[in-house]
Amino acid sequence: MPFVHLGPWTLATYGMLIALGFFCGYYVFSAELRRRSLTRVQPILVVAALCLAGICFSKLATILENPARFAADPAALLSRSGYTFYGGMLGDFLTLALLARHYRTPMASLLDALAAPLALGYAIGRMACFFAGDGDYGIPTDLPWGMRFPEGLVPALQPVHPTPLYEAAASAALAALLWRLGSPRRRLPPFLVFSVYLLFSGLARFAVEFLKRNPQVAFGLVAAQLLAAVSMAVGLVGWWRARRAPPAAGAAGATPGKGP
Repeated sequence: MPFVHLGPWTLATYGMLIALGFFCGYYVFSAELRRRSLTRVQPILVVAALCLAGICFSKLATILENPARFAADPAALLSRSGYTFYGGMLGDFLTLALLARHYRTPMASLLDALAAPLALGYAIGRMACFFAGDGDYGIPTDLPWGMRFPEGLVPALQPVHPTPLYEAAASAALAALLWRLGSPRRRLPPFLVFSVYLLFSGLARFAVEFLKRNPQVAFGLVAAQLLAAVSMAVGLVGWWRARRAPPAAGAAGATPGKGP
Protein backbone atom coordinates (compact mmCIF):
# COMPACT_ATOMS: atom_id res chain seq x y z
CA MET A 1 0.00 0.00 0.00
CA PRO A 2 2.43 2.73 -1.15
CA PHE A 3 -0.33 5.35 -1.51
CA VAL A 4 -3.48 6.45 0.31
CA HIS A 5 -6.26 8.02 -1.76
CA LEU A 6 -8.42 10.66 -0.08
CA GLY A 7 -10.82 11.94 -2.72
CA PRO A 8 -8.76 13.96 -5.22
CA TRP A 9 -5.60 13.71 -3.07
CA THR A 10 -3.05 10.92 -3.23
CA LEU A 11 -0.67 10.65 -0.28
CA ALA A 12 2.44 8.48 -0.19
CA THR A 13 2.47 6.26 2.89
CA TYR A 14 6.27 6.43 2.94
CA GLY A 15 6.31 10.21 3.31
CA MET A 16 3.44 10.16 5.80
CA LEU A 17 5.19 7.64 8.05
CA ILE A 18 8.55 9.38 7.81
CA ALA A 19 6.86 12.63 8.86
CA LEU A 20 5.16 10.73 11.70
CA GLY A 21 8.53 9.34 12.78
CA PHE A 22 10.03 12.82 12.93
CA PHE A 23 7.03 14.15 14.88
CA CYS A 24 7.08 11.29 17.40
CA GLY A 25 10.84 11.60 17.79
CA TYR A 26 10.46 15.32 18.46
CA TYR A 27 7.70 14.74 21.02
CA VAL A 28 9.65 12.12 22.98
CA PHE A 29 12.88 14.15 22.76
CA SER A 30 11.09 17.20 24.15
CA ALA A 31 9.80 15.09 27.03
CA GLU A 32 13.31 13.74 27.66
CA LEU A 33 14.75 17.25 27.81
CA ARG A 34 12.07 18.32 30.28
CA ARG A 35 12.54 15.44 32.65
CA ARG A 36 16.33 15.78 32.48
CA SER A 37 16.08 19.56 33.09
CA LEU A 38 18.01 20.40 29.91
CA THR A 39 15.95 23.53 29.45
CA ARG A 40 18.53 25.49 27.49
CA VAL A 41 18.31 23.04 24.57
CA GLN A 42 15.69 23.91 21.93
CA PRO A 43 14.26 20.59 20.73
CA ILE A 44 12.81 21.87 17.45
CA LEU A 45 16.21 23.17 16.31
CA VAL A 46 17.99 19.99 17.35
CA VAL A 47 15.48 17.71 15.61
CA ALA A 48 15.47 19.85 12.45
CA ALA A 49 19.29 19.88 12.29
CA LEU A 50 19.52 16.14 12.93
CA CYS A 51 16.85 15.34 10.32
CA LEU A 52 18.59 17.40 7.66
CA ALA A 53 22.03 15.99 8.48
CA GLY A 54 20.68 12.45 8.66
CA ILE A 55 19.02 12.66 5.24
CA CYS A 56 22.04 14.25 3.55
CA PHE A 57 24.67 11.94 5.07
CA SER A 58 22.46 8.89 4.59
CA LYS A 59 22.16 9.56 0.87
CA LEU A 60 25.86 10.47 0.66
CA ALA A 61 26.85 7.13 2.21
CA THR A 62 24.75 5.29 -0.38
CA ILE A 63 26.39 7.26 -3.19
CA LEU A 64 29.86 6.39 -1.88
CA GLU A 65 28.87 2.72 -1.69
CA ASN A 66 27.47 2.66 -5.25
CA PRO A 67 29.11 5.49 -7.24
CA ALA A 68 28.65 3.73 -10.59
CA ARG A 69 24.89 3.47 -10.09
CA PHE A 70 24.43 7.18 -9.43
CA ALA A 71 26.87 8.16 -12.20
CA ALA A 72 24.79 6.15 -14.67
CA ASP A 73 21.46 7.41 -13.33
CA PRO A 74 21.76 10.82 -11.57
CA ALA A 75 17.97 10.91 -11.18
CA ALA A 76 18.34 8.17 -8.55
CA LEU A 77 19.58 10.89 -6.21
CA LEU A 78 15.98 12.04 -5.87
CA SER A 79 14.43 8.60 -5.39
CA ARG A 80 12.72 7.65 -2.12
CA SER A 81 15.11 4.71 -1.70
CA GLY A 82 18.85 4.66 -1.18
CA TYR A 83 19.18 5.93 2.38
CA THR A 84 21.75 4.24 4.62
CA PHE A 85 21.01 4.20 8.35
CA TYR A 86 24.63 4.25 9.47
CA GLY A 87 25.47 7.09 7.10
CA GLY A 88 22.70 9.09 8.71
CA MET A 89 23.97 8.16 12.17
CA LEU A 90 27.45 9.48 11.35
CA GLY A 91 26.01 12.76 10.08
CA ASP A 92 23.86 13.11 13.17
CA PHE A 93 26.80 12.39 15.48
CA LEU A 94 28.86 15.17 13.92
CA THR A 95 25.91 17.54 14.01
CA LEU A 96 25.19 16.70 17.64
CA ALA A 97 28.78 17.47 18.60
CA LEU A 98 28.34 20.97 17.18
CA LEU A 99 24.98 21.39 18.92
CA ALA A 100 26.39 20.28 22.29
CA ARG A 101 29.13 22.87 21.94
CA HIS A 102 26.58 25.52 20.96
CA TYR A 103 24.32 24.81 23.95
CA ARG A 104 27.26 24.22 26.32
CA THR A 105 25.71 20.92 27.31
CA PRO A 106 27.60 17.62 27.78
CA MET A 107 27.26 15.58 24.65
CA ALA A 108 26.66 12.43 26.74
CA SER A 109 23.53 14.05 28.19
CA LEU A 110 22.17 14.87 24.73
CA LEU A 111 22.93 11.36 23.50
CA ASP A 112 21.09 9.80 26.43
CA ALA A 113 18.11 12.08 25.78
CA LEU A 114 18.09 11.06 22.11
CA ALA A 115 18.31 7.29 22.64
CA ALA A 116 14.57 6.54 23.01
CA PRO A 117 13.50 9.03 20.29
CA LEU A 118 16.00 7.50 17.85
CA ALA A 119 14.75 3.97 18.51
CA LEU A 120 11.11 5.06 18.13
CA GLY A 121 11.81 7.05 14.97
CA TYR A 122 13.68 4.12 13.45
CA ALA A 123 10.77 1.77 14.23
CA ILE A 124 8.34 4.04 12.38
CA GLY A 125 10.86 4.48 9.55
CA ARG A 126 11.06 0.72 9.04
CA MET A 127 7.27 0.64 8.81
CA ALA A 128 7.55 3.27 6.09
CA CYS A 129 9.97 1.03 4.19
CA PHE A 130 7.60 -1.91 4.59
CA PHE A 131 4.58 -0.08 3.18
CA ALA A 132 6.66 1.44 0.37
CA GLY A 133 7.98 -1.98 -0.66
CA ASP A 134 11.45 -0.51 -1.08
CA GLY A 135 13.14 -3.88 -1.59
CA ASP A 136 14.62 -4.11 1.90
CA TYR A 137 12.86 -7.37 2.69
CA GLY A 138 14.38 -10.76 3.30
CA ILE A 139 15.08 -14.10 1.72
CA PRO A 140 12.32 -16.52 0.67
CA THR A 141 10.55 -18.35 3.48
CA ASP A 142 7.75 -20.87 3.92
CA LEU A 143 6.80 -19.51 7.35
CA PRO A 144 3.11 -18.57 7.67
CA TRP A 145 3.89 -14.84 7.94
CA GLY A 146 5.95 -14.74 4.75
CA MET A 147 4.77 -11.96 2.41
CA ARG A 148 4.90 -11.18 -1.30
CA PHE A 149 5.78 -7.78 -2.75
CA PRO A 150 4.89 -8.07 -6.45
CA GLU A 151 4.82 -4.27 -6.93
CA GLY A 152 7.83 -3.46 -4.78
CA LEU A 153 10.87 -1.58 -6.06
CA VAL A 154 12.52 -5.01 -6.05
CA PRO A 155 9.55 -7.32 -6.80
CA ALA A 156 9.23 -10.41 -4.62
CA LEU A 157 6.83 -12.88 -6.25
CA GLN A 158 7.29 -15.59 -3.63
CA PRO A 159 6.86 -15.27 0.15
CA VAL A 160 9.85 -13.61 1.83
CA HIS A 161 10.71 -12.55 5.36
CA PRO A 162 9.10 -9.13 6.09
CA THR A 163 12.34 -7.97 7.72
CA PRO A 164 11.24 -4.31 8.06
CA LEU A 165 8.51 -5.53 10.42
CA TYR A 166 11.06 -7.49 12.46
CA GLU A 167 13.24 -4.40 12.80
CA ALA A 168 10.26 -2.18 13.60
CA ALA A 169 9.12 -4.48 16.40
CA ALA A 170 12.61 -4.79 17.89
CA SER A 171 13.19 -1.04 17.74
CA ALA A 172 9.82 -0.21 19.30
CA ALA A 173 10.55 -2.57 22.19
CA LEU A 174 13.99 -0.98 22.58
CA ALA A 175 12.43 2.50 22.66
CA ALA A 176 10.17 1.45 25.54
CA LEU A 177 13.15 -0.01 27.43
CA LEU A 178 15.25 3.12 26.90
CA TRP A 179 12.42 5.37 28.08
CA ARG A 180 12.22 3.42 31.33
CA LEU A 181 15.98 3.43 31.79
CA GLY A 182 16.12 7.17 31.21
CA SER A 183 13.92 8.00 34.18
CA PRO A 184 15.70 10.55 36.42
CA ARG A 185 14.70 8.46 39.44
CA ARG A 186 17.20 5.81 38.32
CA ARG A 187 20.09 8.32 38.45
CA LEU A 188 22.11 6.37 35.88
CA PRO A 189 25.61 7.53 34.91
CA PRO A 190 25.89 9.65 31.73
CA PHE A 191 26.13 7.74 28.43
CA LEU A 192 24.77 4.49 29.88
CA VAL A 193 21.35 4.82 28.22
CA PHE A 194 22.87 5.59 24.84
CA SER A 195 25.30 2.68 25.30
CA VAL A 196 22.32 0.36 25.74
CA TYR A 197 20.85 1.82 22.56
CA LEU A 198 24.05 1.18 20.60
CA LEU A 199 24.34 -2.36 21.95
CA PHE A 200 20.82 -3.59 21.32
CA SER A 201 20.13 -1.69 18.09
CA GLY A 202 23.38 -3.12 16.73
CA LEU A 203 22.43 -6.61 17.91
CA ALA A 204 19.02 -6.41 16.23
CA ARG A 205 20.51 -5.17 12.95
CA PHE A 206 23.26 -7.82 13.05
CA ALA A 207 20.73 -10.62 13.54
CA VAL A 208 18.17 -9.51 10.94
CA GLU A 209 20.81 -9.17 8.22
CA PHE A 210 21.11 -12.96 8.13
CA LEU A 211 17.59 -12.97 6.68
CA LYS A 212 18.25 -10.33 4.01
CA ARG A 213 19.72 -10.55 0.51
CA ASN A 214 22.64 -8.15 0.80
CA PRO A 215 26.06 -9.24 -0.55
CA GLN A 216 28.77 -10.39 1.85
CA VAL A 217 31.86 -8.18 2.06
CA ALA A 218 34.14 -9.77 4.69
CA PHE A 219 34.21 -12.71 7.12
CA GLY A 220 30.94 -13.96 5.66
CA LEU A 221 29.18 -10.79 6.83
CA VAL A 222 27.48 -7.94 4.97
CA ALA A 223 28.49 -4.30 5.37
CA ALA A 224 25.58 -3.55 7.73
CA GLN A 225 26.67 -6.38 10.03
CA LEU A 226 30.21 -5.06 10.24
CA LEU A 227 28.88 -1.63 11.19
CA ALA A 228 26.46 -3.24 13.64
CA ALA A 229 29.37 -5.07 15.24
CA VAL A 230 31.14 -1.73 15.73
CA SER A 231 27.96 -0.33 17.27
CA MET A 232 27.76 -3.26 19.68
CA ALA A 233 31.43 -2.94 20.61
CA VAL A 234 31.09 0.78 21.32
CA GLY A 235 27.94 0.08 23.31
CA LEU A 236 29.64 -2.57 25.42
CA VAL A 237 32.65 -0.36 26.15
CA GLY A 238 30.39 2.61 26.89
CA TRP A 239 28.21 0.51 29.20
CA TRP A 240 31.26 -0.83 31.06
CA ARG A 241 32.78 2.63 31.50
CA ALA A 242 29.45 4.19 32.48
CA ARG A 243 28.83 1.50 35.11
CA ARG A 244 32.17 2.39 36.70
CA ALA A 245 31.29 6.09 36.81
CA PRO A 246 29.36 7.73 39.70
CA PRO A 247 25.59 8.09 39.28
CA ALA A 248 24.27 11.21 37.60
CA ALA A 249 23.48 13.99 40.04
CA GLY A 250 20.02 15.49 39.87
CA ALA A 251 19.74 19.15 38.97
CA ALA A 252 19.29 21.32 42.03
CA GLY A 253 15.76 22.58 42.35
CA ALA A 254 14.71 20.97 39.06
CA THR A 255 11.33 19.39 38.65
CA PRO A 256 11.38 16.58 36.05
CA GLY A 257 8.70 16.70 33.40
CA LYS A 258 6.12 13.98 33.25
CA GLY A 259 6.89 13.03 29.64
CA PRO A 260 4.51 11.36 27.27
